Amino acid sequence: MKFQLLLSVYLLASLVSQAGPAQAAAPSDYTIDTAVTRSLAHSPLVRAARERLVEVEAQVSQAFSSALPSMNALLSGNYRKDPANNAAVLFGGEPYNMYDARIAFTQPLYTGGAVSAAVRAARIEKQLRENELRIAERDVSVQTIQAFYATLFQKEKIERLRREKARLEEYLATAQRRHREGTSRLLEVLQIKTQVALLVPSILRAENDLQLRTAELAYLVGDATAARLGVSGSIEPVDWTRLTAVAGAKPSRIAELRRIELNQDKLGQVRSVTLAKHYPSLGLEGNWGRSSFVKSDLLDDYSTSWNIGLRLTIPIFSGLSSIHERRSFASQLSQLDIEEVRLREKFSLDQIKAEKEVQLAQTVFETNRTALNLAREALREATSSHRLGTATYVQLFDSQRNFTEAEISFELAKYDYILAQSRYFVSSGWDLKDLVTALSAGGTD
Repeated sequence: MKFQLLLSVYLLASLVSQAGPAQAAAPSDYTIDTAVTRSLAHSPLVRAARERLVEVEAQVSQAFSSALPSMNALLSGNYRKDPANNAAVLFGGEPYNMYDARIAFTQPLYTGGAVSAAVRAARIEKQLRENELRIAERDVSVQTIQAFYATLFQKEKIERLRREKARLEEYLATAQRRHREGTSRLLEVLQIKTQVALLVPSILRAENDLQLRTAELAYLVGDATAARLGVSGSIEPVDWTRLTAVAGAKPSRIAELRRIELNQDKLGQVRSVTLAKHYPSLGLEGNWGRSSFVKSDLLDDYSTSWNIGLRLTIPIFSGLSSIHERRSFASQLSQLDIEEVRLREKFSLDQIKAEKEVQLAQTVFETNRTALNLAREALREATSSHRLGTATYVQLFDSQRNFTEAEISFELAKYDYILAQSRYFVSSGWDLKDLVTALSAGGTD
């Protein structure tokens, strides 16, 4: 009996020791820094851009290879018959074997600039792919910042609504007790119950929004545990003056404009490659080999033959194709110039709009902070007055509701301020890493 009891205790302790760590191992919370890092590592858009960069690196090496010599081994064996009426007929016109083994090589010397232009075009294509990678990383970072702080905002909103509901329920309990004692009116009880009932759908909507924002963030970071995904941090925008001083001191370039510039350069190189076939070309050619009528004679030095020389090719007429090709490239270049003008005007307008959005968000942020301080002071005064009997329950929970609304409005203003800052970074071509680093380090007080 004692043995069975000890065995049961041992098994129970083993189960507890094994289950304990598993239950305590909750998923780690994401900070803004880890969320952006994880999104960049997981995003299919970013990973595809990285693979395209790997692909173009191979194309650069391939472009270089066209300037190197090519060498081929040629082996042939024929059973043939010459016409008998030929003066130099072999074997009296009877069938015979013919064997040939040789090595041929070709070295381009001049190709009309096609080789050098192809190498430059491949290098420009590599820069284009690097630029596309930066665009993908920028877009994913902006989406992650928005999803992360939207999740934080919904958490803050739910927390404040639940806190208001708990306080109203405390007021309701006190009002009901006083109503039973005859020191409070039924109207006050019903008014507090109404406010509590109105808070329930607001909390449910906020919880639903939190689930949606959490699922969006889980999709971006590639976390399958969307229901248990946690975020840590606070919605604190960075001091704008300090942030612009740091980010603005670094060289900036709008990626979309850089793409146009690179495409213009690449088009010039592609044009040179395409039109090179209409220019003279010069190459060094040669071969070394052996020919015989008997296979064993291929090992004899007397069967050796070789030649080496230059080949100059001069195109004379190609059906006026070069004229049409030049017109086509000129049109493509004009289209890129027009697109460049459009993009410059667009980003100039976007930068003005983003600057105004930041200024407005900053003003709203400061205004809501002032309103929150006033609401906090009003709630403190209403609580004190209610204890002294100079304020009613209606005035008290009105002050409580105003304070909660001011808190939520202030959190929303901070969220909008951070998004406005991120949009300004994009429109100015600044590196979003500076913004993420500043947000991770902590915002303004």
